[in-house]
Amino acid sequence: MLTGLDLPRVKFGILPVSQDEEALCTEKVRMVGDAVAAVAAVDEETAERATELIDVEYEVLPALMSIEAALRRPEVRIHEYGDGPNVHKAVSLEFGDVESASPAPTSCARMSSTSRANTPSADGAALRARPLGARRQADALVVDADSHYVHRLLGPILDVPLAHIRVIATPNGGGFGGKLDPFAHEIAACKLSQVTGRPVKINADARGSLLRPPGPPSRPDVGADRRHPAGRDPRDALPDLARRRRYGSYGVASTFYTGALQTVTYRVPGVQVRGGPDLHQQAALRA
Repeated sequence: MLTGLDLPRVKFGILPVSQDEEALCTEKVRMVGDAVAAVAAVDEETAERATELIDVEYEVLPALMSIEAALRRPEVRIHEYGDGPNVHKAVSLEFGDVESASPAPTSCARMSSTSRANTPSADGAALRARPLGARRQADALVVDADSHYVHRLLGPILDVPLAHIRVIATPNGGGFGGKLDPFAHEIAACKLSQVTGRPVKINADARGSLLRPPGPPSRPDVGADRRHPAGRDPRDALPDLARRRRYGSYGVASTFYTGALQTVTYRVPGVQVRGGPDLHQQAALRA
């Protein structure tokens, strides 16, 4: 059996600004599905029985279940880093010349509209689950995996030179974004193979695969001002974006694309995405 204490205390993430994940959590779990231990056995039934013997005591922490709650409770910190309490990254993006694109102020607005949308979390829900096999071969760790990102992350996580890790891409079928992030069971399989000196295979079932949705929910406030009232900043009605994730992952990139692609279907001379936070939002338990 492994716990997080058997791994180097190195956090990882798919983006350089999102190094906040652990293969096996050591002090705090932030979502249903955060792994705290891994077991290897001669067959699946024995492994399942062994996991049932693991007893973990949790201290229940305040839960933040919405973007508004995450911002309203700054004293409840999900992660200790970021651009503010429970804010991963706060940025302002501007494309084109917003000032010159807006007509001069007049006494009345010709067209002004704002709207708020809430998009739910989404998953590609690929029919094929994510298996991973790991084995020792000469001086190398050989891994059968879906994504090359696993190769890049395994080195520092396992404290093994990248030249001693070989990743063989498996026929992965449809991915739809859901097979890009590294999963805890992939790292655990590699470490278990190192420890036991035996081949190890772990296969995430459908429920396990769906615990890490690649598409975070979001709450964009979007507005347009063709002509604005006197004294009003024309940028006040431009997009304000918030997305929420349990971990950083692709959150920053997703927020960027949500704003940057606002002008794809229309000819817009200027757009500004203002201060949209990529939020850390989830329930938290301390192990």
